[in-house]
Amino acid sequence: MSESTLTTAPAASVQTDFEAEERGEARRIGRAIKVLRLRSGLSREAAADRLGTTVEAWAKYERGEVVGIFRPSVQARVVEALGQTVADLAAEVARVIAATAANPVHDDPGQPDARP
Repeated sequence: MSESTLTTAPAASVQTDFEAEERGEARRIGRAIKVLRLRSGLSREAAADRLGTTVEAWAKYERGEVVGIFRPSVQARVVEALGQTVADLAAEVARVIAATAANPVHDDPGQPDARP
């Protein structure tokens, strides 16, 4: 093996691992947003209207698919639309992390356990 092969392969693997972890974190934030919305008693339609966006766009927030989901300004706008705070979001993300660690078979705390 050449030296460039040895240095290139691990770098690609590290990048892939980082991207996978980032996607996982984005999904956890999305789940926390969904829980806060439900706790606020809002439909997706009402939450989207408060944020000034479409229901489809709001659904992307809840799935963690919004590119800016890690930006504090985006998080602040989303939770404000729910009548919540960024501290509420942080606490809910911590609960989501704990729930997924406790139940790795089915990692969506908003859904019933998928185990038989």
